[in-house]
Amino acid sequence: MPIRSLLRFLSRNEQLISKLSESYPIRRAAQLSAFFFQRGRALGEENYERLKESETLEKAKQDVKSIGNRVESFSKTFSRELQDGFRELNKEIEKKKKSGNP
Repeated sequence: MPIRSLLRFLSRNEQLISKLSESYPIRRAAQLSAFFFQRGRALGEENYERLKESETLEKAKQDVKSIGNRVESFSKTFSRELQDGFRELNKEIEKKKKSGNP
């Protein structure tokens, strides 16, 4: 891995690092990176604030609550019907045992 050893050598050379950090392309790249990072963060915060204030978020929250209520209702009804079905099945089995039909 000659590339790895070359990069390790170059990264440990303090003078080279100093010269590179003072060069225009490196400084410009750092400026642009910082600019785009800050701009992206600002846009994200603005969009978050707008979304927070909009009715869309509130409607989505209400929809999620409504779906949760429907799922809960379905779950309760399903389990109740399932229990009733098992009770009826047990009663039928008991009736068949009493009547003597296998």
